[in-house]
Amino acid sequence: MPQLGERLQKLNSRYKIRFLPDGYPGKLLEDNTIYPHPLYGNYVLNDYLSQYKKEEKKELYDAILKVADAAISRMTEKDSALIFWYEPYKKFRYDEPFYSGLAQSSYLVPMYKVYQLSGDEKYKQASEKILNSLMVPIEENGIFLNYNGIVSIEEKPEEPPTVILNGWLSALASIKRYYNLSSSEKALKLLTVSLKTLPGILYKYDCEPYKNTRYLLSGYQQFRMAIEEEDELEIQSIKIKNTETYIYELEAKNKSERHNYHNYLRAEDVEKSENGYAPLANHVHFNVVMSRLSFPKKNVLYIDVYNQEENNTLELQRLKYHFSAKKGVVNNKEWLIDTTLILQQGKHHLEIPLYWEKFPLVGYPTTFKKLGDEFYNVYHFIHINRLKQLNQLAQNDTIDYYINKWEKYTSQWPKMEIYEGLNHHAYK
Repeated sequence: MPQLGERLQKLNSRYKIRFLPDGYPGKLLEDNTIYPHPLYGNYVLNDYLSQYKKEEKKELYDAILKVADAAISRMTEKDSALIFWYEPYKKFRYDEPFYSGLAQSSYLVPMYKVYQLSGDEKYKQASEKILNSLMVPIEENGIFLNYNGIVSIEEKPEEPPTVILNGWLSALASIKRYYNLSSSEKALKLLTVSLKTLPGILYKYDCEPYKNTRYLLSGYQQFRMAIEEEDELEIQSIKIKNTETYIYELEAKNKSERHNYHNYLRAEDVEKSENGYAPLANHVHFNVVMSRLSFPKKNVLYIDVYNQEENNTLELQRLKYHFSAKKGVVNNKEWLIDTTLILQQGKHHLEIPLYWEKFPLVGYPTTFKKLGDEFYNVYHFIHINRLKQLNQLAQNDTIDYYINKWEKYTSQWPKMEIYEGLNHHAYK
């Protein structure tokens, strides 16, 4: 295959692009296997198309068709939609196959350009079917979210929806470029419907304390119950209401079954009882996924317990998190008391509102990644640049307000200790 262009070569120490026998570019893993990452076909297609525009070499032309064909062959057709699934694979810890609005939309423009270059209708049809994949509702194992006045294309479908800003904005920007090339009315309708809802949600991504933007709208929080007399208490249920419509009941999970973005009770702290769980120690740890989709409304914990004796003290404690510009959310094992209750004998239904000022890192701010010899914040600048592209069409004052506000944030980074030693400019 032809050599990658200068910019992609520069990034390849991170991407580790290697070609599979059919010409599809995958990611070289530590065990020397190559994972066919759905985004990588788009990276190489755009690179080769850019090179071909500068110099029309047959070698590049043939490689463009080979990569495009390999990408299409790895997609699955479902109800007139063409989908490149992320499959569970070794270190990529996906619970089940899914597809991504970011990856899908990234193929719209290069696939249509391959059609323009070759004249072969199959590439045009592929781009149309990829567009259809963006309109499959989340409820039908798709990525189109229509929730409480928000119409977005999800980078990764989750419950509750994460609404990753880079994924959503990048998908819309890809649809806009695709429309400019193809004049697809279906693309314009999807773009217009989603873009209308964008101004009303941008404030949820504004992270003024860190002069930053939030990467997504959900986040995890660990709690523990400190129980004075654990033998006298039965935990009948713990639930988290993290949006207007999503309420999740926690189940006990072993270490191998859980990760941060799961709602769970730590299995080693409890055992099953007649009506729920019996604590095995005076500390019972649990993890919940919170969501800023409800912001400014609070998420709520619902805890049902049965207490067998008078005056049993129950403290709800939360793990304190800190923001690291390089690592994201970190903790130093410091627990803070959130609520203290003196329980009398009998059943208790506790409703505990989770005040946002206590959870500033739910929906964590964008971080800095090492590119070359320096650390750059890629996503904050992507948020700004994508909004600029989209506001050429939207012409919306609210979008313009956040573009200006978020650009001004970057001028304050050199004065902030948390961003010391980092590159404060966009990566070129």
